[in-house]
Amino acid sequence: MNELENIAEGLQNQIELYNEQYGMSSSMSLYRLYTELLSEGGYFVDDNLVEINSTHYGICLAGFSRETENGSLNVFVPEFSNSLTIEKIYDKDVIRHFDQVKKLLFVSLNEEKEELDQGDPTTELIEDIHLRKHKFSKIRIWMLTNKLYSSRDNLELGLEIDSVKIIYNYCDLGFFQRLISNKNSSNVHIKTKLAAIRVVATDRYSSYLFSLSGIELCKYYDDYNKRLLESNIRTFLSLRGNVNKGIYQTINSEEQRPFFFAYNNGLTATASAVVFDEGFIFELKDLQIVNGGQTMSTIFKAWKDGKSIDGVYVPVKLSVIHDVENKSEFISRISRYANTQNKVTNSDFFSNSYYQKALKELSGRILVSKGDRITKVKWFYERVRGEYINDQTFLETNKKKNFIAEYPKNLVFDKIAVAKAYLSVNQYPHHVSKGAQLCFALFAPKVSDLYDEDNNLFTDTDYKVTIAQIILFRSFERLISSANWYSGGYRAQTVAYTIAVFVQELSKKKVTVDWDHIWNSQTVPDQMLAEIMLLGEAVHKLLINPPPGNTNIGTYTKKEICWNWIKAHSFACSSNISGVISLEIQEERKSEEKKILKELTGIHAQIKIVELAKGNTPKNILEFYNSSQAPGIKDRDRGILKSWFDGKIAFPSEVQAKIILSLIRDAEIIGFEL
Repeated sequence: MNELENIAEGLQNQIELYNEQYGMSSSMSLYRLYTELLSEGGYFVDDNLVEINSTHYGICLAGFSRETENGSLNVFVPEFSNSLTIEKIYDKDVIRHFDQVKKLLFVSLNEEKEELDQGDPTTELIEDIHLRKHKFSKIRIWMLTNKLYSSRDNLELGLEIDSVKIIYNYCDLGFFQRLISNKNSSNVHIKTKLAAIRVVATDRYSSYLFSLSGIELCKYYDDYNKRLLESNIRTFLSLRGNVNKGIYQTINSEEQRPFFFAYNNGLTATASAVVFDEGFIFELKDLQIVNGGQTMSTIFKAWKDGKSIDGVYVPVKLSVIHDVENKSEFISRISRYANTQNKVTNSDFFSNSYYQKALKELSGRILVSKGDRITKVKWFYERVRGEYINDQTFLETNKKKNFIAEYPKNLVFDKIAVAKAYLSVNQYPHHVSKGAQLCFALFAPKVSDLYDEDNNLFTDTDYKVTIAQIILFRSFERLISSANWYSGGYRAQTVAYTIAVFVQELSKKKVTVDWDHIWNSQTVPDQMLAEIMLLGEAVHKLLINPPPGNTNIGTYTKKEICWNWIKAHSFACSSNISGVISLEIQEERKSEEKKILKELTGIHAQIKIVELAKGNTPKNILEFYNSSQAPGIKDRDRGILKSWFDGKIAFPSEVQAKIILSLIRDAEIIGFEL
């Protein structure tokens, strides 16, 4: 089997996995998989992604996304092949598909939009294309397929309608291969001529200093958009907004604009290679901005607003990484340290957080319960995308069967599944409606603040509650598609809002979901699901009939005012159902758990300190705390650290252990390596 056949098989396995997890068709699983990868890669922003899942004239319209920052509208059209072998497509097939989609969007559906159901998100798309087209300068049509485009040349298809560029992008099996194989590459390849100074040149990396004009920066950003931004910073910007008033005002001032270079801290960037000769950079490969994204997007916003950016220059520090094997870790460190001057928390760099590690460790240890019986089955946490498929790729047949028996397909979950379930249960349905990446960005700080390796462990109980919440979310998500009241659109929003309403209504009756019950049975009681389905009907009708002035349902559901409006309504909800417990009993359980946790946390800290002493004790920790870059330290804490370092505290008390771990953690955040 060649590499492409392996990729095709892996894609099919991933689609089947999504079918199992989300209860969707293969076409919609293909759509979800592609949009997650495209969003992570910066090809589009999923903050305003609206799922459609509607077929017209044999063409599946899966979803669309608005990107107001650069005036783009993305339309996603999946075309799934059931063929057991790799099916090829040719230029004529791509051209025919483009013509069909173009006719559908610009003629057929516009003529028939009055016949569409009110709750069909297709109406939003058609209104964007025809009534609100002045908001968009580009409409990108994405053909998503598991077929293989068979041509040596890239076919560029596009046209212009009423000053709006229509761009057709086809994502075939080859494109999918590039998406998953080039995770450490941004595919941003720029040819230029920049006067630069090479400051550092080593075997591991080289560093350059130069400046970019505002015009050059805007051109790059217009061509590549968020693909220019390192993923953590992309999420950071999505969460905090894209306009910095101070930067914007400087650009807008004729008097202050010439001093932009002097006022601005500049950009920190990385690349995998450059062509540098006689004081000039001629090419940049895999350019990524790891600090200064706020500057870049604000200049771009000013340019799009028609403001003059003549005289705007931005300083740039570029690191070219030669150490390919450790490139990802190197970029992560540059990103983290470059952003310490800004309000970027550890949750913005969530991939290596304690919470993530705890989830992975517990998923590999805790066995699933079935009533009073403990099974040999476990849930599998995908800390990295595709990990479930990859972990079994090279296993022998018997071992692969054993792996799947231990970790069944329907028990695979990832950080997005955790975030959606958690935010729904904790009554943030408007956050869940904001797209996978932004949903997760809003979830990460909540759990990062809640759980801490030194002070508040993520326990077995917490893990079981997390899984129980996912079971509830998925169980309702699967049922909703076949409900006779479901209009066919806004499924994700309906699920999130209904679960939030359900939890709210239970709390009014002084009861809550018994997560232990769901964990122990690995199912949601039928009575509870029936109650949620009744609520779902009421919630869905409200969502597709918003208050006057909110014609964009997808946009409205992302706002807190939508949640306030929904929860202000009266809902009929019974508390006399199986699977609920009183709030009083829940508090008693929590109180008992806290007592146990308090003991465990101190013991945990002591054990870790003893392990450090036995292994590689950080021999330069004292020197670090004597350096100028170290954070402040109390005299008492310095004394405890010195006594431990000198071997005078072989077995520290709980308090001493916590202090030592806290000092090491604070040092690591600044740059100290354990």
